[in-house]
Amino acid sequence: MASRRYSILVPLAAVGLALIMTDAMIVRIRRGETKAALGDEAYLATHGDLNPPRPVDTPPGPARTSQPSG
Repeated sequence: MASRRYSILVPLAAVGLALIMTDAMIVRIRRGETKAALGDEAYLATHGDLNPPRPVDTPPGPARTSQPSG
């Protein structure tokens, strides 16, 4: 039961972090801190989409359709 709850909260936390990083980028650009804004943009670009969301009931990893007999 708890694992289902956490599997929903993790993507929501990731979206929240992406929004915070985007807002930080906007504030730094307005302040004229372009080097810091580029750092925020690089972090967001590299960590923003490493693990795309998947349905709750889907196990991670490749699906195994059959086991070899032997």
